[in-house]
Amino acid sequence: MRKPILSEVDQGPTMNGAYQATDDSRIDEQRLLDAALAIVAEEGLGGLTLRPLAKRIGVSVASFSRQIGSKDQLLDHLIGLASRADEAELAPPLNVLTAFGTLPRETLIDITEDVLRMRCGPGRPRAHFKCELVQAAAFNPRLRPALAAWIAVDHHFFQILAERCEPPVSFDLAGALCAFAIDDAARALTMDDFDAYHWLRREGIKRLWHGLFAGKPTPTNPLFERALTTLESNNAFPIWTVRPLTSARDRSFGEIVASIIMDSGADAITHREVARRAGTPHSSLAYHYPLQDDLVELGMQAVIEMVREGSEAAMDGRQLPVVAGQLAYASFAVALAAARRPNLGPIVREMRRRRGENLLPWLRRHVPGKPNIDMANVQTMSSVLIGSILLTRAGMRYAALVPQQLMAQLGDWPDPLLQLRA
Repeated sequence: MRKPILSEVDQGPTMNGAYQATDDSRIDEQRLLDAALAIVAEEGLGGLTLRPLAKRIGVSVASFSRQIGSKDQLLDHLIGLASRADEAELAPPLNVLTAFGTLPRETLIDITEDVLRMRCGPGRPRAHFKCELVQAAAFNPRLRPALAAWIAVDHHFFQILAERCEPPVSFDLAGALCAFAIDDAARALTMDDFDAYHWLRREGIKRLWHGLFAGKPTPTNPLFERALTTLESNNAFPIWTVRPLTSARDRSFGEIVASIIMDSGADAITHREVARRAGTPHSSLAYHYPLQDDLVELGMQAVIEMVREGSEAAMDGRQLPVVAGQLAYASFAVALAAARRPNLGPIVREMRRRRGENLLPWLRRHVPGKPNIDMANVQTMSSVLIGSILLTRAGMRYAALVPQQLMAQLGDWPDPLLQLRA
């Protein structure tokens, strides 16, 4: 990582919000991070290049390049700044925790929820940046060391938190909370304004702290049950209707878009790329699907059909978590895209509401005895599984051990992420 870029001259913002600085001045690190996070929120990680960032902070590209180096060095530096900001945000609750030997489980649940909700407030831009990096690191190994160091900040905090629990939880709770937090952060970008999402998050955190399928059944909060219904209220989820792809054209293009989503994320979907892969004129594709959001919706419909068919085939075996991994990555990618394109929001909310609908009957069919398998536990397990899949794909292979431990509570199960690590 390069030497910190500390400000020596600050002439304040111009009328358009960019900062005016001389080429000889050092760039203030907080303004650099704020400007970078604003670009990521508006354009995704792909928009974070030297030229627009230099323009936003009011320096020439040549001066900025001399000070910060290459784009790779810029990303490493920004990840370091964001990581230190997260550490500073976690310092007050961490100082409180270190003063206690143990704490009541409900208190630990409250602290966990407060931290995740904090990421939706002042920490929201950093949480968005982290999610974009998790998606990108699946295809760009160079990002993985700096990202792993950032994820370790959360893991350390959750580990300290878990150590305060008595009796101890029977699995790697810190790892499970890290995975849950990644999945939660992406959905919260478009869902945190909804009361129903707060109920889902709260129930998931509670189930993790109580050990999911282990121990006595935990009563389900009636607000969680309401969040899963289609009943309308002042702050319920708008419903997105999943429709079957009936025409050959929809199925053909849908499969192409689905593969792009799962390979590269929703931002990689363009009319030109889909037309190229289909061997179809660009104008013909645009006639049937005028908007980029039309293609994203089509791709998600195709992903859902693929997972349904795969789930039916896997229902008699033990590979359903791997099949569900396709939907996990696609829904995460669309959640990030929806943060910039609100028209995609209903898809994200519907996918979160229906979480675990394939996993629940599969578990009930295969798990011996009658463990505590209800929708709340299955949704929580699904969130942890999705977060673990994403972190594993981003190079943090230790994350694959968390689902193993959850599955181990249900008997002798093979590694559900084995195929993803191959």
